[in-house]
Amino acid sequence: MGYDIIKDRKEVISMMTNQAIKQEAKQVLKSTPKKASLFLTPVLLLIITNSLTSTINSDQIYPLLFPNLLTIFNAFFLASASITMLDIYRKTKTIPTFSDSSRAFSRPFIGKFILVELLKFFYILLPQLVLGSLLGLIFGFIVDNIKPADPIPLFLGFMLILFLVMVSISAPLYYSFSQSTLLLYDQVQNQTYQNPHKLLMASRQLMAGHRKQAFLLDVSFIGWFILTIFLSPILIYCLPYYTTATTIFYNQLVTANNQTQ
Repeated sequence: MGYDIIKDRKEVISMMTNQAIKQEAKQVLKSTPKKASLFLTPVLLLIITNSLTSTINSDQIYPLLFPNLLTIFNAFFLASASITMLDIYRKTKTIPTFSDSSRAFSRPFIGKFILVELLKFFYILLPQLVLGSLLGLIFGFIVDNIKPADPIPLFLGFMLILFLVMVSISAPLYYSFSQSTLLLYDQVQNQTYQNPHKLLMASRQLMAGHRKQAFLLDVSFIGWFILTIFLSPILIYCLPYYTTATTIFYNQLVTANNQTQ
């Protein structure tokens, strides 16, 4: 099994390479019977959402709400699949069932999960709104004072800068908080959960020094993601594969973090 030695906060932490994580994910799925029952609902919802999105015109506001609602609803099934695969990887569970696909709807997880996701959305969105508004004011000031004959190139340049700024802000925050679901599950199980803010900060601390590896792990699945756009049924293979890989990544983070404490 391959390992990278990653330095984090002047401590040496052993982490599996992404290649090793993906290989381990394949082995876990291969040895897990009835895994299709766990992923059936989220896969079907993703296929329906993709189908609806591709057939709705962009000017149809109300029909667009339905795919978005399905995406939000599906987040609970995806969370259920992740926490179940975490149990399977830790060998506290051996065979998933169809009822496991709705574990995130159970109490006390569901209420805490909703609060964490809302706060995560706020923390990622707020800096973008502040800087986006500031850049908009600067653009308006420049246009009013320079008065270019053709403002289109200036506008396109502004949109490019705005996009790059948004990505540079949102991407690090997204990956900092990316372990919140599985971390929430562990804290609920261990009865150490306090509040959404502290959980997100714990995820941020856990991911310090590991955001690049998480990003590269996602990038390694881009080919599969693109393929699912044209062949949606491939999700029945791709989604379990990706979910299991990210679950193993989380478990590696926790194990490595515990070794340094």
